[in-house]
Amino acid sequence: MIAYAGAFGPVARAYAPFIALAVAMATAPLLARWTRGRYYVARPAERLWRPGQRVRCSVCENDFESDDMAQCPAYGAPICSLCCTLESRCHDRCKPEGRAADRCAPLSPRCCRGASARR
Repeated sequence: MIAYAGAFGPVARAYAPFIALAVAMATAPLLARWTRGRYYVARPAERLWRPGQRVRCSVCENDFESDDMAQCPAYGAPICSLCCTLESRCHDRCKPEGRAADRCAPLSPRCCRGASARR
């Protein structure tokens, strides 16, 4: 954004999208390393199926390898990562403390009260 605003001159402004792409590609691994990956994994891995085993998704009914599947508590059945990402009716039952309001509540209950009430 600083390059796009022209702070580094007209050449940097012209290449601002590419600069943003390079910065994003460089900072994502650095953040992962800095946090030791603790915010990357959504839920602990459960070994319900053998590695490489084909498992049918209960939502889209396609077969996927077991590494791409999770046991969904809302459906009570296996669900693929794409359907899990797109699913909005379950309200993240598999990640009880996964919402931002739940994470910030101990820090500032007054600030997060409105966010958790909107659920």
